[in-house]
Amino acid sequence: MSDISLAEMGINFREQKEQTKRLQMLRQRAARCVCRYCGNPLSLRKITYAAYDEAKIEIFCEHCGRIEFGTEPEIYQVAQYFIDEIQYDHYPNLDESVRKRRMNIAMICDILNWGFKNTGLLQAEGFTCSIALDEDTLTEAFAISESDLAQLDKE
Repeated sequence: MSDISLAEMGINFREQKEQTKRLQMLRQRAARCVCRYCGNPLSLRKITYAAYDEAKIEIFCEHCGRIEFGTEPEIYQVAQYFIDEIQYDHYPNLDESVRKRRMNIAMICDILNWGFKNTGLLQAEGFTCSIALDEDTLTEAFAISESDLAQLDKE
């Protein structure tokens, strides 16, 4: 179906005129969030065609080619730092690849989302308070092994 036939049916996901709560939520989330796998912006896309067209409109990452619900940009930045700097590996049995890195970042995004939601800091509309992510402070954390720590204690 073309956009014209969708508009004739009263479904127009490209304009701000639609009244359904689902499309409003999807539009707001796509504008606010980034892809959990690559960190790129999200958009709305009609995925398949069916009798009820509105249900087939989803948040989509053009870069990954994935249907993606997304995550807050601050959460993605923290997860990316955690994977790249702390070297956390949730999938140790997989070979090193860009895909594995993205899977690890997405897993940490899920964990952080869960934590923020359960502490009441994150709701469906985003963070309940302003989050100031200081990238200089973010890079001050480091991991040290137990043997290195014991060596420092000896000095």
